[in-house]
Amino acid sequence: MTEQAPEESADSKRRVSTLELFFGLVFVFMLTQLTSLLESNPTWETAGQVLLIFVVLFWMYGGYAWLTNQVPPENTHRRLLLIAAMAGFMVCALAAPGAFGDAGLAIGLGYLMVVLVHAGLYAESAGREVIRFAPFNLLGAAALIAASFVDGGFRYGLWLVPLERSISLPPWAGRPSRSPATSSTVFTWSNVTVCSSSSHWENR
Repeated sequence: MTEQAPEESADSKRRVSTLELFFGLVFVFMLTQLTSLLESNPTWETAGQVLLIFVVLFWMYGGYAWLTNQVPPENTHRRLLLIAAMAGFMVCALAAPGAFGDAGLAIGLGYLMVVLVHAGLYAESAGREVIRFAPFNLLGAAALIAASFVDGGFRYGLWLVPLERSISLPPWAGRPSRSPATSSTVFTWSNVTVCSSSSHWENR
């Protein structure tokens, strides 16, 4: 039998905190809200609305999943920021059933909170690199807020903005970079990061 190397990275040793688990539960609650919405009104229009809400919010949740490994909530300041992000996701979850109705403004403001906290936490890890994607995330949040004041096709068009800015970022905003906390390569597109380290997924 071969002995395991005694030296392990701090990232592989770190376990998910209770606060991060609660963060995940908030997102699960959002999924139950969307499921209930589709079950109560199983139409193609509702299915499209559910898909839009899910993809927009999952995009940001994916960003937090990686970010909390790079900037773990190990002090009061970071914990408070993560709680603020949880509050933003909770607002989005509660407003999800009425996102294309009376609760449109609430989900837009909740998403804005999520985006602002994400930018603040990312800045602690990568500094000024946050400007590569933060303006695009803020634009997406502004589009969701604006969508609450319009109807019909304009509303759906504005909901596509957070997706479009994530897919069609300029080349300088999506170039691969090396993670400061691990030796694995990290490729960043907007706020979503694909990490080659298997320990990231083992810890979640």
